[in-house]
Amino acid sequence: MERRQPEMVESKVSGAGLPLLAGVVILVAVVAFLFGVKVGASPAPTPSPVGSSTPVAAVQQGVVSRALWQAYLSMADSGWALCAVAEEISCQPIVAAPSDLFANFDALPFTSSERDWMVLSPISVAPGHYVLAAPVRMLEPQVAFVRVSNAGTGTLIGNVQARSNGILWADLGHLEAGRYLAVTSAVDVSQSDVEGRSIAQTFQWGSGFIVDTPR
Repeated sequence: MERRQPEMVESKVSGAGLPLLAGVVILVAVVAFLFGVKVGASPAPTPSPVGSSTPVAAVQQGVVSRALWQAYLSMADSGWALCAVAEEISCQPIVAAPSDLFANFDALPFTSSERDWMVLSPISVAPGHYVLAAPVRMLEPQVAFVRVSNAGTGTLIGNVQARSNGILWADLGHLEAGRYLAVTSAVDVSQSDVEGRSIAQTFQWGSGFIVDTPR
């Protein structure tokens, strides 16, 4: 009986393919490695600037912007002013009527009469963001700011205040159409009296303006 030899064709073919397969695997590994090195070496994209177009607040955390200060100095008379804050800041004079010109200043700013508004001589401005500049070189200056109804009743509006270069700045925020009244107060300490006591006196001023929508 003839003994048949086992077929080795398939084994030989598989054995011959091992070097080729190994070469392909190595080539793929090398390409992946080189690609990873290239990606890792590429510089990260530069982040775009954040907030470059955001305007700087006029009054923030006790600091007054340079643009606001320069706009105030550009006035012919650097007295009391109402400054409009926009792409370009502009300031205009506003009346600061002392308390003794009013019949009952203690009622201000929460109650005001038509006679009071005659004394205030209010200016008219367009709706927008405004800052009151009060050149008060006394102690403890502060501003109480209200929106006045047709009946003369004032509703308190918060404001951000800062003192810089002898000026009290009150950021009144964005204002819509209506009447507005600001009462500024400060304390002055004079020389001692005959008994050696210091005399403190409170000074107050009223400033009014009307925000009117352009027609």
